[in-house]
Amino acid sequence: MAALEFLGPAGFTVKNVSFFGFHESLRVEGAVNGHIDNVRITAARPRKKNAKVGRNDPCPCDSGFKYKKCCSTKGESMSIGIRSIDSRLVVGKANIVADVGIDLIRSDAKVDELNHVSPTAPDLDSVLKSMVVRPPEDLIQSAIEQAKNEGTTEGLSYTKLKQWCDKQGVNAAMWLQLAAAIGTTVFGR
Repeated sequence: MAALEFLGPAGFTVKNVSFFGFHESLRVEGAVNGHIDNVRITAARPRKKNAKVGRNDPCPCDSGFKYKKCCSTKGESMSIGIRSIDSRLVVGKANIVADVGIDLIRSDAKVDELNHVSPTAPDLDSVLKSMVVRPPEDLIQSAIEQAKNEGTTEGLSYTKLKQWCDKQGVNAAMWLQLAAAIGTTVFGR
């Protein structure tokens, strides 16, 4: 399921949207032009567990693909922040917690700023336990507060936490896991 779905020759501008899991979606079909600004959708993740779906049936995530080519390997449907099929789309700033941030199918799109965190990202405690040296708690809390205040994890690369990680020799992959876990902590699963 997609939180925002554009089908057909639509031309849309999307700015300042935040998706933190969802059950409902906005679906736009046909030759429509428009503008979506300052939207925040928050709800539980759209998972269809234990659904009886055949391998050749359409995938329950509404991707248009057969189940065997889409979600069968995961055993559950994927959540999608924005899906555009045969549309023109301009995205300003979007904060999305979903399996897929933006899914473009035969679409022309321009994305200014996308902050995407997978809801399956490891939780913060798990990441911290896997680190050889744990960062000081005040630096972790400061980074969490900064992400909350800014509404994005983009600025984490300029925090004292990042500086501390660089001094400790924390590699880029571990830093990305830590930043993703902070994003999941701040913006939800």
